[in-house]
Amino acid sequence: RETSHAADSLIAAKAALKVGECVGMFPEGTLTRDPDLWPMKGHTGAARLALETRVPVVPVAQWGSHKTLAPYGKLHWPPRGRVSLVAGPPVDLSDLYGKHDEPEAVTEATRRIMADLTGLLRSLRPGEEPP
Repeated sequence: RETSHAADSLIAAKAALKVGECVGMFPEGTLTRDPDLWPMKGHTGAARLALETRVPVVPVAQWGSHKTLAPYGKLHWPPRGRVSLVAGPPVDLSDLYGKHDEPEAVTEATRRIMADLTGLLRSLRPGEEPP
């Protein structure tokens, strides 16, 4: 990110996926700036990569790390709480495979990925509703 060559990271990710490696991505491209720590709008890189390679996107949400490391803040020591992780089923993008050059398909794939991530995060935050 510091060199603003974001596309280079997608080239490396695609090469890793082609040899069977797992690639982790944060579709927002940064830590959330939402004051209540809900996901923001996703960028299209993960969606374009998934549509081109046909590799499944497994959404993973986490909650609680902000109690140890405040976003854009200082480390709290000792850690103050538990971090929970939940992985969902692969996002269904099968109807969009091969359409990585079509803006509408990429936008829809990004929307599905972010919707699944938000739903998983909601499951970790009972009684709270995303914006």
